[in-house]
Amino acid sequence: MEPPPPPDESDCCNSGCNPCILDIYEEQLKKFKANQANLAPKSGKNCISQTAYTIFKCVDKINHTETAYLYVFEYYKPFRESAVKLYEGGVMSRYLRRINVGSETLWRGPYCDFEIDYSYKFILMVAQGTGIAPLYAILKEMLNNEECESFIKLFYCCRSGEDIFLREDLYGCLSYWNFTYEVFLSQFKGVTVKYNEVIHDNRLDKGCVRSYLSDKADNTSQILICGSDVFNRDLTADLGDLNVHVYSF
Repeated sequence: MEPPPPPDESDCCNSGCNPCILDIYEEQLKKFKANQANLAPKSGKNCISQTAYTIFKCVDKINHTETAYLYVFEYYKPFRESAVKLYEGGVMSRYLRRINVGSETLWRGPYCDFEIDYSYKFILMVAQGTGIAPLYAILKEMLNNEECESFIKLFYCCRSGEDIFLREDLYGCLSYWNFTYEVFLSQFKGVTVKYNEVIHDNRLDKGCVRSYLSDKADNTSQILICGSDVFNRDLTADLGDLNVHVYSF
């Protein structure tokens, strides 16, 4: 593990970002010192850092849905695919629309301390919109691990059929014995349901989650939630009385 490069004071935009780049540096510095004292396991070198930018070159730009693109970035030979939803009037969206094949972009991160715990027998993932992106990455890592014996369930909340990001990828994952998913739409009109695909004509409510957990023994399940701040907060609060571990991204 290498020491994190200290950021410049100018890297902080003073906009109240959470996490702030200065706080990230302090946290990474603590981890480095703990690692040096053999208080933390050594980890492999990542191609990006939380405190310094890395250049990624755009090598492909795919129109994924009506409002989302799949960008493929290259850093030497590893490739990184990023699903991005574009919003009308969004400052970041205006920048992303100008990215074309050959454009160079600056990245830093990731901002998360989550680690997969294979000791849980049941993993319930609850995603809202583009919140599927980090959960899908976790899903693929678990499915590709031959020693994974966890049963994985995904509840995916979207506005309409056109907003089901990574739909074909998720459908392909149904070939694994330990994965199933259900989609909840607030606008169902015009949706064609595939074989073995479960799509509901209603929003997800806490009763669906509680029903899934009803026959699971205590401390055997973990719930991973990724959506808007309001979505994460409300769902986490609804499950507060249950004996289940909840991780909110």
